[in-house]
Amino acid sequence: MKKVYLIRLTGGSDIDEKFVDEEAWNWITSNDMGQRPEDIGEHSWEDQLVPGSIKKLMESLYGEYEVMISSGSWDNDRALLCPENVAIDKSKLDLGALRDSLKQQGFEYTGEVYEGCIY
Repeated sequence: MKKVYLIRLTGGSDIDEKFVDEEAWNWITSNDMGQRPEDIGEHSWEDQLVPGSIKKLMESLYGEYEVMISSGSWDNDRALLCPENVAIDKSKLDLGALRDSLKQQGFEYTGEVYEGCIY
């Protein structure tokens, strides 16, 4: 069974929730922001650590695309920009029995949630 993780982003009255696989989760929650801004004199830069599968998915959705992150919120930037990369039929999700309904679709929900902001 493929492990999935929940990304929950909120801002104002908006909520964006999406499921991602382990590769995306590890990238979003990594403590490694890549080349630090003091090394290049900028506060934001193109993320060189985007996993190949995520970059490919982004390009298929948006065309040529640069993932820009900033020194103060690189993890949230990644969470905002990362598309949902697992094929979950959300119409079949029972939020009261989330683990069971995901299991029926072949996914194991880890219970881990990244909480971030929409800005």
